[in-house]
Amino acid sequence: MVSVALKYEPLELEAPKSPIFLPTPLKYGSVSIAQMVSNGHRYDASAYNIEAMNALRKVKRNKYGYVYLYGEGGLIDNAYYPSRYKRIYNENGTGVPFYLPSQLEEIYPKPAKYISPLTAAFLQNDRIKDNTLLLSRSGTIGKCTIASKTTIDKLFSDDVIRVSFKNRVNLGYVYAFLHTEAGLLILQSNNYGAVIDHIEPEHLANVPIPNAPDELKEFIHNLIVESYDLRDKSNDLIDEAQNFLYNELQLPDINTIKGENYAENKGFKNYVIKVNQLNDRLDGSYHIPEVEEIIKAVSKNAAEVTTLGDNRISSKIILPERFKRIYVDKDHGVPFFGGKQLLSLNPTNVKYLSLIHHKNRIENQLLLEKNMCLVTRSGTIGKIMIAPKHWNGWVANEHCLRIKPANESVAGYIYAWLDSPYAKPLIIRNTYGAVVDEIDDNQLSTVAIPLLKNKQVQQKINDLVLEANELRYQAYLKEQEAINQMNKIIDATSLMA
Repeated sequence: MVSVALKYEPLELEAPKSPIFLPTPLKYGSVSIAQMVSNGHRYDASAYNIEAMNALRKVKRNKYGYVYLYGEGGLIDNAYYPSRYKRIYNENGTGVPFYLPSQLEEIYPKPAKYISPLTAAFLQNDRIKDNTLLLSRSGTIGKCTIASKTTIDKLFSDDVIRVSFKNRVNLGYVYAFLHTEAGLLILQSNNYGAVIDHIEPEHLANVPIPNAPDELKEFIHNLIVESYDLRDKSNDLIDEAQNFLYNELQLPDINTIKGENYAENKGFKNYVIKVNQLNDRLDGSYHIPEVEEIIKAVSKNAAEVTTLGDNRISSKIILPERFKRIYVDKDHGVPFFGGKQLLSLNPTNVKYLSLIHHKNRIENQLLLEKNMCLVTRSGTIGKIMIAPKHWNGWVANEHCLRIKPANESVAGYIYAWLDSPYAKPLIIRNTYGAVVDEIDDNQLSTVAIPLLKNKQVQQKINDLVLEANELRYQAYLKEQEAINQMNKIIDATSLMA
């Protein structure tokens, strides 16, 4: 008999160079029977958020100890949201401004709707007060902001929880905590990590927070307050710039600009368009008379009315192509956000786009630059943002058109005009699509923009906007310093743990 000895030599495989081909790390944790019983006898792993449970452990083992946000010994004095009520909406500009929870994180929220003064009269006690934390309780729960000059005395919907504190320094301290990954995870889950669809004020009694010394709390609180003061100052500068623009053009109130109907007694909009004015568009919304009235009003006192595509205004208008996105972890990608987050100073729920697989697309189409003007092109069309300095090197998705200004002396002026109520109808008129509304780069390039007779005033408008944008960058730095300090507190594990 002949015996053959087989030698085993393991196959050597080249390690994958890209982190996206590595297997997803296994997530595991232990759950006690008591926790399962308290969580409705749930045995499926999806009912337990491992990251939230780890965050809970970290906070509870904190060297400073911990307290719960609400209840006896907690930081919160009161938390409530208004009872539901029947809303009577008015046409834009004819009622009381009304804001939605989706606008909580906007740096300069503009009224989403207007409600009847009769409805608003019942809500006087629910107007936003100073030293209040505002927290979304449904939808995307955990969005939060603090009351500032921009939001004090405004009316928000009943989906926003109003939170007041026993000590003023806890306002900024809790805000910073809820902007950490650990704080948000805990808020969005219950005590055992089960994901919840909405929160009630009583849920805050189950959210632990490190009980740092008062001097640390005050330091963090002051940073957040300074951040919001800078945002308010930036908003004031934007208002000042736009007031210069409106006064120079002697524009009437936007709500007084009405188009004339062909037959006024018909009860609906109707108008006549000449064939040479069709511009290959047969949809009525493109030709609404209000648009022509706005252009007439703007032209009356402008030196010239040109378009965004004019090379004196923009060097390029970019419409990124649609593509299959490859996301990676934070260390291997570039921050990536969408149109829903466009109006935020610091977009949340940011993903990270693979630098390896999207390098050319990022460099040529997606990359953001300071003072670039962004315009949402689908879904909610016409949201406008000027890119602050900290967005340099970040990426927005293909639902945002990019206007690259011809130079810095016109970058702020573009934003001042496009963010005005006079420009928005000129953008929206280009909307097309049977199901999903969209506009494209060619259409945006045809949007009218006035040039002023007084070049010094035009430059003043531009400089005010750029100054406002710099203040927003400084506000971001203050907030990040507070959040980083809060993360250090959370990570300060007790030696006795």
